[in-house]
Amino acid sequence: MFSFSLTCVVNKGVGNALSLEIKTSPKVRAFVGEQVLLKCSFKSSSPITESLLVDWTYRPLSGGHMEPIFHYQSVPHPTTAGKFKDRISWVGNVANGDASIAIQSPELSDNGTFICSVKNPPDVYHNIPQTLLLVTERGKVEQGHAENPNFLFASLACCLALRFGSLVVAFFPLEKFLWCSLGEKVF
Repeated sequence: MFSFSLTCVVNKGVGNALSLEIKTSPKVRAFVGEQVLLKCSFKSSSPITESLLVDWTYRPLSGGHMEPIFHYQSVPHPTTAGKFKDRISWVGNVANGDASIAIQSPELSDNGTFICSVKNPPDVYHNIPQTLLLVTERGKVEQGHAENPNFLFASLACCLALRFGSLVVAFFPLEKFLWCSLGEKVF
């Protein structure tokens, strides 16, 4: 009888702990020097308390270990060291299920994966959504397109379409596509 009661308590605890859901954008594009918002929203079955924790981590595109860049518990605690020192600001509102941050003056070297983690005891287990940040210089062609023969063909086709007023659709590998029509800018 004792073991049966213990099993019920454990199962009830696990069921309650799995009711935290986090959502982020899978990919965010930014320009060098222009503030970028990394959105993170969450839903918890437990009331929000001062025990709620938000942690943001970062891993560069080149790989390596995850680097903590932001911590929130009742008040924001941006990192005090590393590449994001003095460049992360809290724009979230935990009462509304928002754990978003902003990066000031993003750099090309900021490209990488960002993870938002939220714990609201007893809700501490959740999905782990990742956001890929791609920082480019304004007005530059995305890296890799200039060497891509499909891109060069599509660029020529779009120029002709703009000249003669017809519509062209060119499909790229990896589900990328480009639409051109009279009077539209290609980039």
